[in-house]
Amino acid sequence: AALLFPGEARATSEGAITADGLQPVSYSVERTSGNRREAASFDWESGMVQLKDDKSVPLELPTFDPVVVLWQFYFSPPTQDETEFNIATTRKIYHVTFRRIGAEKITLPFGDVDTEIWKRVDGDGAIEAQVWLAPSLRYVAVKLRLSNARATVEGLLDSIRVDDTVAQR
Repeated sequence: AALLFPGEARATSEGAITADGLQPVSYSVERTSGNRREAASFDWESGMVQLKDDKSVPLELPTFDPVVVLWQFYFSPPTQDETEFNIATTRKIYHVTFRRIGAEKITLPFGDVDTEIWKRVDGDGAIEAQVWLAPSLRYVAVKLRLSNARATVEGLLDSIRVDDTVAQR
């Protein structure tokens, strides 16, 4: 990720779990280079999201932030071969379409997992995105690949756990 973004960064999302999945309330990114912090606030009652520099933009359903979108399918599994949604960053809202393009067995530290491969099929072309969802793990993203003209970043799930306090609720 350092090739795409200098320094270190921490992204944080807070929100609610609803009948339709995850609903972000706030999303922030802190970067060590320049000691910067940017945030977005979601106001679902008014239908607006407040972005960086006090810019308000209308919310269109469904809208997620970059952290929530990684976990959304766990709470609301895909029912068709194509899905559309919006991703709100701290600066802009992107409309994206992902299509199921195949299947692959992924070897993870805890064993082999059958996955569905989903690829972003639209957008500005600046970033290509592909995600491997595991139906046997309730569609958790077990692999992610983001590419732009300068680099490719790939993430692979190496463990997953549920805290006892959460599991007992």
